[in-house]
Amino acid sequence: MRCAMPLSMLLSLSIPGLVSMTYANDASAEVTCSGHKLLPIPRPQSSCSDVKPRIYPSPDGALRALVFTVDVSLYATPDMESRVVIRTSKGDTLTSKDYSSPRGANGYYVFNAKWSPDSQFFVYSMSSSGGHSPWSFPMMVYSRQCQSRRQMSVFCGVWWHVVVVTGG
Repeated sequence: MRCAMPLSMLLSLSIPGLVSMTYANDASAEVTCSGHKLLPIPRPQSSCSDVKPRIYPSPDGALRALVFTVDVSLYATPDMESRVVIRTSKGDTLTSKDYSSPRGANGYYVFNAKWSPDSQFFVYSMSSSGGHSPWSFPMMVYSRQCQSRRQMSVFCGVWWHVVVVTGG
């Protein structure tokens, strides 16, 4: 038995369906661009193009630390993984480190960052974007004197004791 539907009825059913799909897409057009979240469906390719880096000027004004988002996967907010760049006030790059992973879910994002009051160290804590070590929270230190970046446990050949300071 063949099911036949008049063309006019088919068109009348398909037009409201298209209109409702258009409105549904407009309603979901609010794309989340921050919050360190994995997304159940991919966000549009051109979404979140206006995300700006976080800029941390050193207290003496000679250096700037920039924390860029590394937008690898459309199934995550672009801030799931980070790249840290240390630049002079003139814009010359001193060092850069990318903490992203190939698929955007096994790297790190910068959680908190601050310069030391004497502008000699830039310290930042990171959080895992998931994957094989979601419990990992490394702390990194950039030393102006050593011109290098090291994990907090070993730094310029000296063991460091980590003191977490909270507040403004």
